[in-house]
Amino acid sequence: PGPQALGSSHPRLFLLFAFIYLLLSLGFGIAARLRRLPASLQIYLQAATDISLITLLTYTSGGVTSGLGMLAIPAIAGLGLLAPGRPALFFAALASIALLLAQIHGYWFEPGRDSALTQTGLLGAGLFATALLALVLARRAMESEDLAQRRSVDLANMAELNAHIIDRMQSGVIVVNDDRHVYLINESAWLLLGNPVTADTSDLSRLAPELYGALQEWLRHPT
Repeated sequence: PGPQALGSSHPRLFLLFAFIYLLLSLGFGIAARLRRLPASLQIYLQAATDISLITLLTYTSGGVTSGLGMLAIPAIAGLGLLAPGRPALFFAALASIALLLAQIHGYWFEPGRDSALTQTGLLGAGLFATALLALVLARRAMESEDLAQRRSVDLANMAELNAHIIDRMQSGVIVVNDDRHVYLINESAWLLLGNPVTADTSDLSRLAPELYGALQEWLRHPT
């Protein structure tokens, strides 16, 4: 039979709203994979859909006491990470007001329904707290991403500088990995090897067989 709270007040409307929610979720999922809509537009459309339909599902299930209003918390958290700043707080306010109005409407027009205004207010406060926490996390994530991007640029510049310095050295330098594949070879080493013409310059055994043998011997007997 399932949980008794689901659709306890208006079972047919509950099924209708749940079906609409399912169709819209599938549509948003397809749109996200096809990338037909701008990202910001889809985020706001999904947020509006979540808030409105979660509110309606909560209303048709007897109000906030059904526990379905808690579904708005992960929706606001996701919005706070995807669109941090004022939009997250704005939608948190909309969700709080929508849940409160739905609860008041049910209390006035449906005899026997508990007002649960305190519980609704606490849920609204939880939505704002979630939005603020997501805002802080999103800002830290963006700062970390910016720092990582700057560090990656610095590392790329350093690697390019090192490669340029090695390439201009008069000593021949060849860098190989654990599989003995050539990672770097400078111009001096190329000249010392007699400008070899080989189909596979990344394989040290083909590029310089004697050097490859000497390397293997040194690895077997480092002393």
